[in-house]
Amino acid sequence: MYDYQIIPPPFQANSNISYEHCHLKELSVSLANISTNYVECIVKYLPKSVESFGVSINDIDLYDWIDQVGVDNALKLAEVMSKLSSAPIKWIPYKEYQTEHENIGESDMTIFFKILNAFKGDKKVSCTASFSDFRSVHNSMMFSGGNLSFYYGLNYADLFDDGGEDRVFELAVPDRTISVIGPEVINNSTFFICITDSELAFKVLKYSLTNCTHLQSLEINGVNSPRQECILSSSIDRFHKRVEKYNPSAILTEALKAVKLKGFIPSQECFDLLSCYLPGVQSFTCGSERGNRFDNNEAPRDYVVDLTHFKRL
Repeated sequence: MYDYQIIPPPFQANSNISYEHCHLKELSVSLANISTNYVECIVKYLPKSVESFGVSINDIDLYDWIDQVGVDNALKLAEVMSKLSSAPIKWIPYKEYQTEHENIGESDMTIFFKILNAFKGDKKVSCTASFSDFRSVHNSMMFSGGNLSFYYGLNYADLFDDGGEDRVFELAVPDRTISVIGPEVINNSTFFICITDSELAFKVLKYSLTNCTHLQSLEINGVNSPRQECILSSSIDRFHKRVEKYNPSAILTEALKAVKLKGFIPSQECFDLLSCYLPGVQSFTCGSERGNRFDNNEAPRDYVVDLTHFKRL
């Protein structure tokens, strides 16, 4: 049984407080917001006996919160949590929340990976990532059971490049001149995308294979029509039984052995991409749901595909 105690609120914190004989093991904080003083209190007074510490910030998003407490305090809190065996932190305002943060100098994704780097610390652990534009104001990071995981809410700036005349779907990457780590730390990745784009699966696939060099599992789900889906895995068994452990140092070109596509026929460009990054593919499945066409705008027809580049099928 754990011995629970409460850290004093910031207005009571002072240098005379001692937790030398504290036996607190688990602590969870869930508040509308956590102020600068509260962050400083946690950083300074969190008992060394604590093994699990969770933070839930419920009325403000990550970026507005950092604007309030300062990036240095955010990094200090993340560093403290990186030393614990279990440490979830999440920002979960209501879905219609409107951020006040302005991207001046650093993108949201750059800021996120900067905090993630401090949260990860020097641990050599596997990393599971979830990306979704369904709740773009939600973000979270968690370390538990020897694994790092995070949820990243994709916003407009993460999804589109407005540099030209037209809006183009193009996933962003963090600025590597600022962020120490990026998508290369990800071993298992899942995308749930609501926006509609005829090349959704291909673009996310290209993004993942190009940037996630240690990837061992990938799942792409296009939520709206056309409902494109894509799964890459180290084994055909992954389609039936989810893998729980990943090797942080494995290289995707050697790790990924199976491909499963649903709801679309890949273009030649897609086949070229797969054959370039995944020469060792041993299983290739392509199809649609029973009774449905690959594309609702097309009449059914036969397709011919060239798989000669995949020598190990």
